[in-house]
Parts: sequence; structure tokens; C-alpha cells
Amino acid sequence: MNDRPAEPGELEQLRARVADLQSALKAIANGDIDALVIAEDGKSKIYSHSRADRAYRMIIEEMGEGAATVSADGLVLFANHRLEQFVKLEWGSLLGKSIFKLITTRQRPLLEQLLTIKTGETSSSKLDLLRSDGSTTAALVSSSGLATSEGLIHCLIATDLSQIDRAEKALIESELSYRMLALNAQDGILILDWGSGLITMANPYISKILGSLPLDLIGKQLWEIGAFVDKDKAIDIYAELKSKGYVRYEDIPLKALDGSLKEVEFVSNVYLVGDQKVIQCNIRDISDRKAAERQSMQYQSEMMQALHQIVAALVTMNEARDPYTAGHEARVSHLAAEIASELGLSAHQCEGIRIAGLVHDIGKFSIPAEILTKPNRISPQELALLKTHVQAGYEALCEIQFPWPVAQAVLQHHERLDGSGYPQGLKGDQIALESRILAVADTVESMAGNRPYRISPGLEPALATIEAGSGTIFDAKAVAACLGLFRDKGYILPRAPGAF
Repeated sequence: MNDRPAEPGELEQLRARVADLQSALKAIANGDIDALVIAEDGKSKIYSHSRADRAYRMIIEEMGEGAATVSADGLVLFANHRLEQFVKLEWGSLLGKSIFKLITTRQRPLLEQLLTIKTGETSSSKLDLLRSDGSTTAALVSSSGLATSEGLIHCLIATDLSQIDRAEKALIESELSYRMLALNAQDGILILDWGSGLITMANPYISKILGSLPLDLIGKQLWEIGAFVDKDKAIDIYAELKSKGYVRYEDIPLKALDGSLKEVEFVSNVYLVGDQKVIQCNIRDISDRKAAERQSMQYQSEMMQALHQIVAALVTMNEARDPYTAGHEARVSHLAAEIASELGLSAHQCEGIRIAGLVHDIGKFSIPAEILTKPNRISPQELALLKTHVQAGYEALCEIQFPWPVAQAVLQHHERLDGSGYPQGLKGDQIALESRILAVADTVESMAGNRPYRISPGLEPALATIEAGSGTIFDAKAVAACLGLFRDKGYILPRAPGAF
């Protein structure tokens, strides 16, 4: 045990320490001091805030950046939670530590320079802060000098740069990817300045389309590159683009340097690059596609012409065997197509119904001519034979590749909604719409015309028949459309036997 009495000077130091501690404890108890920091060398430093400053402390704690106050010799007097999160330290563990423990030896001169900032000055530097797990995180550290009663201290603000670095890297990668896509795209790409309309970028594929070098296009306006056959159209496109922000055309021919014309799809839109508007024009050569479309349309036209010729031949052959009903198929065809149009069916559907009407009785080629032309009523056996014409017609037509359900329409045109029809006794929606329309047209035309075995009862009795069977035997909508044609629009069955 050391029994040496304390020297007067030592006693004075101890008394001063005790007095300082008592003063600090009293201040803490009053709420005027937030922290008492004991430095590593044993010297104490008091960092205080009056209660009036607590609102500012709360703001510092809630801010997104790391914040600290540091003494002139580098001792951390205060650090907010965000800074300690940056360096992965526990809450409050930075107090009293040297700020230089947060950086590598290599970067110490940069931090020392920040701690030389005088009162009212501000400086910043990019530092890699050391984390407790040995990793580093990039931060922009700003320092400001502040004069206090205990001397100069420094206020440090650390902004996390890792997200910014990642965003910049992603942007660079994105721009590189876009540039590679643009360079290798199989579309011509032009980038225009929003304000002037001048071309600022042209990719290699536009050269293949136009036969000119990309550099020859830079600095020109869209209508000045010589490719647009219609210059006024190009000017109008540019005006529309600036107004709407997007345009798309497939009817703009471009002239290549060798004078050849290219059919192109022109798509352009406006977008932002940073805070600047730019215009991107994508130009796709669709000459081959257009040529293929024209060839396909020509082929379809030739096929339709061939189908019409086949139908005309079948109708002529059938009517030659049954001169008493010559023109019946043509009149049913015309009326059925008009009913379909009244129902709002597409032009394609109406044409299919018209064709089906022309051949709806084609199966009668299988019926002996003496039955078809018999001047008096036919027997039940002959009637049963006559009913087979729908199946025969179906079998004859189903092998022909019509773009409509012609064979099905022919097979079912004698079916009735209540199941009383033939050949299958179908009911309601089991019967195709085309067949339900043909049933109405066929009934009206048959009753309105003479037959070998009877005189026509007339149009009005025919209309009364379908009206009485509306919804039970005949399709109600088709009946209403047919009645409207005759009674409201003055429709008249055509007299001419031909249909083409």
C-alpha cells in the first residue's frame, strides 16, 4: 500500500475533477447536458445541449445522412444513429472514440485536412468508411468549423455514396446496353434533338436501308436527309410527333441513295434523357413483308374467284335438272345475305351466307329429275327421298375448303327450333346461325314462288308463316329482320335467275 501523502497539486487536481463531475451530474440531472464523454487518455469532455436544442437533436437523429461533432483533436463528441448504421456499430459506441478509427491509414490525410477547417468554412471529401466487419462503404464527408466555449469543434455530415455509385454503374451499364442494342438493331434508329429536330445519332442499319453513311445524316433535320419521298409529309410527321409524343405509320416510302424505294414502318416517340427531351425514330424495312402480303392477297383473290366459279358451275348444273325452280337458289342467297346484314353480321359472314344460299339445294342432284319436276303432289316415300338432299349436299361440299361453314349451313337449313326439322332434329342454338337465317329466306322464297304441283300462295302468306313461327320454329331475330326488309324497307325478291 502506498502511504505517500498526496501532494498539494494533486489534491487540487482531484478536487477540480470532483467539482467537474458534480457539476456535470447536476447539469445532467437538470437536463442541460446530454452526454459526458471520457476520453481514452482519461480526460473528460462534456458535450452539452440545452433543452431548447432538443428539437434540433431530433432532426439530426432522423436525417438520412450520418452526422457527428468532433473535437479539434479528433474525439467524437456526438454521433447520430445513421452514422453508426453506416459503419455497423452499436448505438452510442462511437462516443469518446477517435474519428480516425473510421478510416484507413491511407485516407487519414484527407480526414486531417477536413479537421483543419476554420469557423464558417466548409469542405468535403470522398472517404471510404471502415465498418466493424472489415468492409468499407463510400461516403461524401463534409466538414464545417464551429466555435464553442470549449474551443473549435467540427460538424461532420456523411452522405452514403454506395447507392449513388450503384445507380451510376447501373446507368453506365444501361447506356452501354442501349448503345449495343442500337448498334446491332435490325431497325434503322435515328435520335433527334427535341428543340431543333436535328439528327444527333444514326445507327449502322439505317445505312443499309438508305445506302448512306450515318455521319452523312448527323446534323440534318428529318426532312433534309433526302430519303422521304414526300417532304411535306415528313414535316407533318415531325409536327404531329411534337404535339402527341408518339406517331406510327406504315405508308411512308423512303428513297434509298440508289433511287430504289423502301416500304418502311415508321415509329417514333419522345422520351426524357435526364431532364432533356429527345426523339427516337425507329425505321423498319417492311418491303419483303408488304410484298408477301400482296402475294397472299393475290392468292386469296384467285382462290375466291375459283370458289365462285365452282359455285356458279354447281348452281348451273343443278338448275338445269330442275328448270321449274331456276333462280330459287339465287333469290334465297340474296335474301339471306340481306337478312344477315340487317342483323349486323360482318361482311365476311354475310358473304359466307350468300354462298351457302347459292348451293343450299345442291344435294338435289341425287334426286331423280322426275320427282323434282313432278306436276302433282309427291308421295311420302318420294318426300323421304327428297329430304336426303341436305345430306347429299353436305357430303358434296364438305371437301371444298370454303372460308365459311358452308357445308354445315347446307346440312342444317331444314332444321327447326322446336326439333321438328331434318335430318338430325336439332333444336334452338344447336342449329348454326347461318342455317337459321337460310331457313327463313328459303321458306319465304319457296312460298312466294310457283311450284310444279301448286300455285304460289303469295308473299304475304309467306311472311305470315314465318311470323307465326317466330321463336318457336324460326329464329326470332332473323324473322324480325326479314319482316323489316319487306314491310319497312320495300325489299323485293330479285327476278333475275343469275347471282354473279
